[in-house]
Amino acid sequence: MTEDQIIEILLNKAKTKKLIRRVKNTHPDKWQRVYRNVYIAYEELRKHYIQKSFFLIGVYDCAKDACWPWHFNDENGIYLSSKFRLCKISKAAQFESIKDARQHFHSWAGKKNYKMEVIEFKKQVAVPYESAILNEDSWQNVVTSLNVVSGQKK
Repeated sequence: MTEDQIIEILLNKAKTKKLIRRVKNTHPDKWQRVYRNVYIAYEELRKHYIQKSFFLIGVYDCAKDACWPWHFNDENGIYLSSKFRLCKISKAAQFESIKDARQHFHSWAGKKNYKMEVIEFKKQVAVPYESAILNEDSWQNVVTSLNVVSGQKK
């Protein structure tokens, strides 16, 4: 695994649980050490990442629905892409502010047939930091031990 893949796993709760389960099944004698290393790495990474809000434009047909019907299942919703096309969440245009999202929707020619709802999402974003603050030795140890357990050697 690369460092980027490991960071992505550590910052995603479901992927971290899946990694621990996989290690527990394949290496029952080493999984507790991996669990401890994952916890240490997460605590170290958590200091350098913050949750940042971004906004998507949810679109719905006002003739069929009174409001955006996918409130509890956002992955199945219909969104507006940056090229003014209806799309799924993976291709939806992301905006830094609600104002930018509203301007994008109102510049769309199909706005008269649809209504919009601005949907807020949060993602983990790296915070700029100095290399002196980062304890690189402990991070390198965690990455090496995770690579050895997963079957790859550096």
